Amino acid sequence: MVKNQAEPRIVISLWLVVLDVLGLAIMGVGIAEQLGRVHVLTSVWPHPYAGAVLMVIGVAFMLPLLLSILKGVQRVKQADQVWLQQLPVELQKKLTERVKNESRK
Repeated sequence: MVKNQAEPRIVISLWLVVLDVLGLAIMGVGIAEQLGRVHVLTSVWPHPYAGAVLMVIGVAFMLPLLLSILKGVQRVKQADQVWLQQLPVELQKKLTERVKNESRK
């Protein structure tokens, strides 16, 4: 018995996930700092906008994963378009009509 497993269409590397989790943690500390619940940077960097700076750094750490996913989706869409153009014209029309009908729901 042979299982035909499809390969993943978008591959996300582990370091991007780790960077995203680290960015989430930094952003959480930044939110807590901004709300006045936690004072992590007060002794090192006594700045009134330290929480906002931490939030911006956290978002910057999270951006590479988001951009990687968006690029992957773009590549998949291009590959699907190439595949669709290789099909006979009748089948192309049927598939595009079906997709339009499904997207209306």
